[in-house]
Amino acid sequence: MKNYLALGVLSLVLFVSCGHNGSDGPREFYGTIHYKVVLGGGLDSLRSQMVRQSLGDSFTVDFTEKGYRLKQYGTDNLTVWYDNSGGSLLYLFNDMDTLYADTATEQTALTESGPMDNRMEILGRNCRSYYMRDATSHTQLWYDSTLYVSPKRFSRLLDGHYYQYYHDCTAPYLLRSSLIGTMVIRFEAMQVDVREEPDPEWDRHPDYPVRALKEE
Repeated sequence: MKNYLALGVLSLVLFVSCGHNGSDGPREFYGTIHYKVVLGGGLDSLRSQMVRQSLGDSFTVDFTEKGYRLKQYGTDNLTVWYDNSGGSLLYLFNDMDTLYADTATEQTALTESGPMDNRMEILGRNCRSYYMRDATSHTQLWYDSTLYVSPKRFSRLLDGHYYQYYHDCTAPYLLRSSLIGTMVIRFEAMQVDVREEPDPEWDRHPDYPVRALKEE
């Protein structure tokens, strides 16, 4: 499938607070975060074009009760629904009339992860930092610990090592920078919309036939 290249890179997209507590328990974050995609490093024009087509120019992530809905915008539009109850993913490519099903998997073992000392202000929020490293990439993430997300909501999200990320850190990232070889891919939050409750529409998807993604 033309868009299959997007799937390996999408694990970068999908999603940090360490030790966030409250007397009555922290309040869960529901809402939407809008991101832009920034490419850098050693990319020739052809490779840059391929990565840009895979990742798009921007994307949004809606944080739901079940997991998330991700909508990617660019040359090829893509919507992804993640349901943590089974670690399942549903993909809708370019408004086609078929859904493609997959299960979140960890392609490369996580070798190192932990908090970093540096902080950064993003969208007026004081953000902490975290890093993850595996055999193919080194990733740094910045997050606002007041945007609490229980790790139970993403405990089966193996793509991008997010199960570990949410175990250690419990908030969505506002900046993610990944070094893959000589290529740098950054996802930068442009806006955070906080909701009292998740929109039920975020978990709904079209009633289309479902095929296994790996058949393509």
